[in-house]
Amino acid sequence: MISLKNYDDLNDLFANISLIRCILFFLLIYLGIAGLSFIFNIDMNSLLFKFALYGLMLIFFIFALKVPFRQFKNSFIALKKSNMSFKVLFIVIANCLFTATIFFVLTYLSKVYNLNFNSFLFGFFDLTDYLGLIFYIFVVIILSPIVEEFLFRGIILRKLVTELHFDIKWAVLISSFLFGICHNFGGIISAFLFGICMAFLYIKSKNIFIPILAHLVNNLLSFILACSGVEIFLSNNLIIGVIIILAILTNFILFRDIFREFSKL
Repeated sequence: MISLKNYDDLNDLFANISLIRCILFFLLIYLGIAGLSFIFNIDMNSLLFKFALYGLMLIFFIFALKVPFRQFKNSFIALKKSNMSFKVLFIVIANCLFTATIFFVLTYLSKVYNLNFNSFLFGFFDLTDYLGLIFYIFVVIILSPIVEEFLFRGIILRKLVTELHFDIKWAVLISSFLFGICHNFGGIISAFLFGICMAFLYIKSKNIFIPILAHLVNNLLSFILACSGVEIFLSNNLIIGVIIILAILTNFILFRDIFREFSKL
């Protein structure tokens, strides 16, 4: 039986944070920022909203964890020594292919049934807006992976097991489901699957920086693909077919590994 107790690195410090306190703080600042967004007519899906929410959560974690430099140093050393780079890269590629396949399916269904689905696969960026690009990189590629992994893996996953005594399998599924529903409609399924993969990376490595790194690489790859203009390239039916086949193959391997890891829990 795999345990989430007694980790010998930064993760032990998450024991200092109450699950209820963390969730209440998150809900409080979310509702507060949402209220201000309504008053000042700011889109809640905007980068500014996400920056405010995640920025305050990061401040909360910094003060709640009270992490000494030595703990960060030890975790970074463990990150460099970990032999999980291939697994991280494979998960990121499989997730991008899975996300693309879901996007193709939703686009097809929207045309057949006249559904209102008009979105970009990896996003759209004005490459002449340098400040906007820098802000996006900071919020989505750097800040988001840190805060989301701290919250969903470091706090929720661990606390469901150590404080609420959930079976670790249910803790993985619940924390990943909550992670999934925090994403846009088209990305909920892929985010749920990605969350499960991040949970297993965390459990196996005992180092929160492993899923943070994987999450960062995933967001960075999506950003690079969006900036490269790959959306036009992917409009070709032959390319779409190849991507779907690759998605089936890579995710077959990924699902097989997930079921294997579940059997070990």
